[in-house]
Amino acid sequence: MSQGRRRQPMDQLDKDLDGLRVLIVEDEPLISFMLQEMVEDLGCQVAGMFVGVADALEACRGDDFDVALLDLNLAGERVDPVADELVRQGRPFALACGSSIDDGGIGEAAIMPKPYTVAELATVLRRLRAALAG
Repeated sequence: MSQGRRRQPMDQLDKDLDGLRVLIVEDEPLISFMLQEMVEDLGCQVAGMFVGVADALEACRGDDFDVALLDLNLAGERVDPVADELVRQGRPFALACGSSIDDGGIGEAAIMPKPYTVAELATVLRRLRAALAG
């Protein structure tokens, strides 16, 4: 956590998200590290961080995560193969994008328009956790 940001006291964190293992797929380093920080501040564990479709697709085939956060566009390549694999497995995920999604997204994915706040991320992560149980 950078010194410029105030960390929330532990009693204010979302306890319902404690221990949730989150796979992050994001090609912008600054956004990736900020997202990692936000996920950890919410009590979740970062299960892995990936910047490309091929590596993310390989990671999705493992069992080291509960939910995934995917940037829709990775250096000009859409993340559709990764999302399709997650849909096939029945794993909850959210798509983050800086522009509108013209085809309605992928499957039942939650959509997180960029930029998003930690509160918005927490809401999406709660939705993904609920999908795990249901």
